[in-house]
Amino acid sequence: MRISAGDLRDPQVQRLLLLHLNGMRQNSPEGSVYALDLAGLEQPEISFWAAWDEGDLLGIAALKVLPGAEGEIKSMRTSPEHLRKGVARALLKHIIEVAKEQGIWRLSLETGSGASFEPALALYRSFGFSNGAPFGGYRASDFNQFLHLDMSDGPTSLDQNKGLSTESPHSAQIVDDRLTGRCLCGAVRYEVADAFEYSLNCHCSDCRRATGAAFKSLAGIASYKLRVRSGEESIFRYGDKAAQDLHCRNCGSLIYSLVHDGRIAHVAMGTLDQAPSIRPSKHIFVASKAPWHEITDDLPQFDEFD
Repeated sequence: MRISAGDLRDPQVQRLLLLHLNGMRQNSPEGSVYALDLAGLEQPEISFWAAWDEGDLLGIAALKVLPGAEGEIKSMRTSPEHLRKGVARALLKHIIEVAKEQGIWRLSLETGSGASFEPALALYRSFGFSNGAPFGGYRASDFNQFLHLDMSDGPTSLDQNKGLSTESPHSAQIVDDRLTGRCLCGAVRYEVADAFEYSLNCHCSDCRRATGAAFKSLAGIASYKLRVRSGEESIFRYGDKAAQDLHCRNCGSLIYSLVHDGRIAHVAMGTLDQAPSIRPSKHIFVASKAPWHEITDDLPQFDEFD
């Protein structure tokens, strides 16, 4: 069995995905199907895989990265002719391994109830998933249910990111003071630990365009220390898996950015409700600064990211 990045243009992949969508619709009440179609799987926050035996498609699966270094399992399906051969188990193991590499601290999924869902539920529970609260904007009903797996090892090492903390996300939630923040219209609200590792004024052209200001004041923190408390459905992501900006789709506010493959959050400090304990310590990318702006403080200046 070979598991590799899936090609959504492949006819075998498209047929199995259509089978998956039709199966969800046939076995779920109206309005209770959240399976992704081809367009949904093309979103930048989603990784999609296919399992192959030479030229024969065995199964498919996807991982959606959520705000706060959480992940959601999507589109798990085994080809009917390859059921009970360990395909789903291999795909699920692959997703868990990738999630750990990406620093995701909790995997979740939404699924249904009834006989057609029991084999999948048994598989997830054999890996340690347990039922819990709704997440990611889902609403609980008599039909759907939500399973979660806390990753026992916590986030992967962030040593390559200038020594950022690798402590357990659970202990971080207990000992750190909390700050709140929101977008301009208030649709998206978040909570973050007042434990930022660094704070910078970034003058790069991307940050200037994203904010419409001379520079962006940002504060960096391991992304598992940030939680979106309301309005996840109002978040619009711009970018790719390596780096992306998260905006409110209603008012356009840039709330925070995810960098280093989602492991680090750069909070736009102007969205915080309270003053953090950290202050910007330097100006970066000043070689790209707006020609009409003059830096008048005494903070160190660097042409690029130091």
